[in-house]
Amino acid sequence: MLRMVALLSATAVLISGTVLADTSSTYDYRHTHFPQQTQKIQKTYYKHTHHQERENQEASRYNMGEPQNGSRDKGYSYFPTYRDTRGQAEFIFDPNYDAWAAYNANGQRVNVGKASGGKDYCPDIHHRCHTVVGTFRVIAKEGPGCISRKFPLKTHGGSPMPWCMYFHPKGYAVHGSYEVPDNGNASHGCIRITPAAAQWLNQNFMRIGTKVIVLPYR
Repeated sequence: MLRMVALLSATAVLISGTVLADTSSTYDYRHTHFPQQTQKIQKTYYKHTHHQERENQEASRYNMGEPQNGSRDKGYSYFPTYRDTRGQAEFIFDPNYDAWAAYNANGQRVNVGKASGGKDYCPDIHHRCHTVVGTFRVIAKEGPGCISRKFPLKTHGGSPMPWCMYFHPKGYAVHGSYEVPDNGNASHGCIRITPAAAQWLNQNFMRIGTKVIVLPYR
């Protein structure tokens, strides 16, 4: 009986040793004979995981109301994180602070950024050109090729207004612009925001009928 147990133990050790030897041999063989393939796999894995981490970080920024729009700090500490929207999504522009905020139907602030509204005086039209004040709804949207149908006056339109979202029949719109000053209103009446922010709003937030609120000038 004792001889049988000893024989079985020796067999188990031998089998275990063989398995371990095979595993070690396979590992060494792959890394010894295919070093370039191994490095390529490692680089691909790193590239994929690094890209995934960046996507997760971007998603968390949106959830926190910090969009990658080149101006995520503007309005972040100004607009409250919650607002009673009465079950409707809202876009708010404050021409006094030169910033905008977006609130979802639950009243949570989901995005903020810098903005520029209509100027106190536009020399080419010889009068004040403030953005219309009040509560409106988005009535039309266009993509990256949106252009003004009026300005510049010399060419009867053509000024780029990428990702425009019209909220007034007289042509007032929220749109992207590469000329959005950090402070001060500089437009002919539209609400200028960064192109990245305009694209985000156009594709992810603003729908036909979304409420647009322009606060009064002071």
